[in-house]
Amino acid sequence: MNDELRITVFIIGGIFAVTNVYLLTKQKANEYLVFIWGFFISLGIVISIFPTILNHIAFFLGVSYPPALFFLIMILVLLTISMYQSAQITVLDQKVRVAGQRISILDEQLSQLQCGLAFSEIALSQQEVQIHKDEYTP
Repeated sequence: MNDELRITVFIIGGIFAVTNVYLLTKQKANEYLVFIWGFFISLGIVISIFPTILNHIAFFLGVSYPPALFFLIMILVLLTISMYQSAQITVLDQKVRVAGQRISILDEQLSQLQCGLAFSEIALSQQEVQIHKDEYTP
């Protein structure tokens, strides 16, 4: 890995690290995911500074082309995060569905109460008309 590429990867890792911290401080990202992203950002920065680490790990695992190992690891990480996000979406979808059903039930109960009040008001006004009619009858 030449020096320009190492510096570029280091700068990109730094930008991702700053973005990660920004998302955490603005509460736009889950702490768990920020931790995971932070770990892999740090790993990428360390590998960009010391690329021979990846060569040693690849040799130990029997991988002949170290960048292939790096891409395999990153693909597995992204798949894991995708599965976690899918599970979170499912949970939130169920919560939204339940909340929508509760709102629908409460809306129906409110309309029934309003109808009941409207009928009560009609009945009261009819009684008032009858009272006033009795008062003015000679």
